[in-house]
Amino acid sequence: RILYEVFPETRPTGKDEATAIGDDTRVLEARIQNWRLEKAGVGRWGESSMANYAAYVDFLSRWGVIKGTVPVTDLVTNELIPEINRLDAGKIRAEAKAWKPAR
Repeated sequence: RILYEVFPETRPTGKDEATAIGDDTRVLEARIQNWRLEKAGVGRWGESSMANYAAYVDFLSRWGVIKGTVPVTDLVTNELIPEINRLDAGKIRAEAKAWKPAR
């Protein structure tokens, strides 16, 4: 419901709200497994895995999508990650749990 309230254009058409929420919840539950930090090989929110980017650059080069390679550090930085992660996860969790629809 939060998503639909903040971004009304994401609300599916041709479905009642309960069906739409049920369908979207199942999609999110399937995707949420891939949002876990450890699954991405990182330890902080927003962090980029340099190894993953290096493998991707190598893949693009091997398949001729790009000619040669570039240093991963020219493409990605984790410089701002410590500042980004100065958040209170407990507070954010509490705000989400306390959310009430605007109607």
